[in-house]
Amino acid sequence: MTKRVIFNADDNGRTPSVAQGILEAHLNGAVTSSTMMMNMPFAREAIRLAKEKSDCFSLGVHLNLTLGKPLCDPVNIASIVDQSGSFFTRAELLQRVPSIEPEHVRREWTAQVDAFLESGYSPDHIDSHHHIAGFDETWLETYLELARTYDLALRPFLPDDFSNKDLERNFPKKMHHFLCECARQAVQTSELNSPDILLSGFFGSNASLDHLLSMLSGLCDGVTEIICHPGYSDAALARTSDYTHGREHELRLLSDPSLLKWIRAHDVELCSYRSAW
Repeated sequence: MTKRVIFNADDNGRTPSVAQGILEAHLNGAVTSSTMMMNMPFAREAIRLAKEKSDCFSLGVHLNLTLGKPLCDPVNIASIVDQSGSFFTRAELLQRVPSIEPEHVRREWTAQVDAFLESGYSPDHIDSHHHIAGFDETWLETYLELARTYDLALRPFLPDDFSNKDLERNFPKKMHHFLCECARQAVQTSELNSPDILLSGFFGSNASLDHLLSMLSGLCDGVTEIICHPGYSDAALARTSDYTHGREHELRLLSDPSLLKWIRAHDVELCSYRSAW
């Protein structure tokens, strides 16, 4: 088998500057796929620009319940929004999982996929912001159902390079067994197209060329997705994210000619969610 890698850029459409950086990382660098935050105001324009500039950029939906306002009427999804009609933060959402109506999640995620289709294009895949698709068994079922209904590939729930410390930092202990065993097995047995390995280690202090080349050197045969977050920083991003200049740093690294040269020289094939299967 061939070692194949998808560089998938999250958060597309979050702001115009993030969308611009992701597009540049595709046109000039290693990024092959990206997922759109369809509830964000710039998402549809980001799709249009991406399709205008490239006919080989694989785009999907970054299912979201933790940033901005929903696409559905808040009255119809009351359990997943606060009193202002906005999504809860990730920490708040985690606390509220037992009281959330599964139908509300299904309605909003379906609306987000439909919004992509209404742009005039079809998505290739789905994943979820902050790995929220694995927060609950019913959300998992909705995630798999959407992939089947719309004929989409999907990202696994939990990165394979997550350490025990990463698990403890990101999820309550009561969720660990479900994420590591049940959710992982559900994807593997679903017969849906999905990467064999998911890596999230290219982020923050680990976003360096040396670390990225180390990740690529350790690839196994099959399809590996490396999650990335390139983009440009601006005031709009800074209001909702602590990861601002880190996105610009990732953009520079993913566009570094030496990275593409290394990939070509080491029997690694860049692919996308559209071309991997």
